[in-house]
Amino acid sequence: MGQLQDSIGIQWRNGLADYALEEKLVSDNSADSLISILTGFSLDTTIYVRYKAYELFYKKALTLQSHKRLSLIEQIVEGCHDSDFNIQLACIGYLKRFSNEEFNQQLLSELNSLLSGGRLSVNKEYMLLAGYLGFGKEQLQRRLLAQDRFSPIQQYWMHLALARMGEVSSVDYCLKQASEIKNVHSKVMYIVPQLIYTRQRAAVNHCIEMLYIDEKLCYSSDPDNNNMVCCGYRIMELLAPVIVNYPYEVDFSGMLIAKDYEEALIEIREWLLINQDYQLTTTTY
Repeated sequence: MGQLQDSIGIQWRNGLADYALEEKLVSDNSADSLISILTGFSLDTTIYVRYKAYELFYKKALTLQSHKRLSLIEQIVEGCHDSDFNIQLACIGYLKRFSNEEFNQQLLSELNSLLSGGRLSVNKEYMLLAGYLGFGKEQLQRRLLAQDRFSPIQQYWMHLALARMGEVSSVDYCLKQASEIKNVHSKVMYIVPQLIYTRQRAAVNHCIEMLYIDEKLCYSSDPDNNNMVCCGYRIMELLAPVIVNYPYEVDFSGMLIAKDYEEALIEIREWLLINQDYQLTTTTY
């Protein structure tokens, strides 16, 4: 393993990557062994070397059952404290892939400490992670009392995070912002995913209402199709992962697994009319 470790280290320090070797390193080692091997790389002075170490922690975690990957999540949380902003963002992206039930209080406290200041503390992705994991509520509320310190878009991200944590006034704020956007395509592409992120019924119901618009107001996701399409196609895809017992699932790319989108939309509309007491999943981002 030492030779393999040395070979990967040399490549990383030269800005290169051998994915076959990396896959072998991940597959041939337990979580603890991989941490022992990569800890030195995660502290390296070369940014790319550190980035690759955290990437492999993440890849290994994905191969394990949730109750076996806490130690790897701990390493990724450490990466959020890295001096390089891009590594911080990468690690935040990795953390979003895990269930919020996998984070203990110590990890939440470590992540919460980043709210105290610095570039990351006002970053959209970090604040939305806070909302998902449920840390930093009081700090975000205090920030909103000092509005002159933060831009309108930063305030919006704070409200979105607080809405995810169940703050009713922030849910109302986000819905008000959504109601002011008149371009339906833009609303479906950018605002609907944000409202669904909150997992609040009032916000999700706003999205479901748009599902029943028959007018073709959205651009197709197919670059070869210049025709406008029903916006419900995209909305039904976005709803699939967050509503319990939803009639359809989505694939890894987020597309609905359905032979006929038109028939699927009709079925989903009918299902939602019957199941207005639907339940929302809250353990995923």
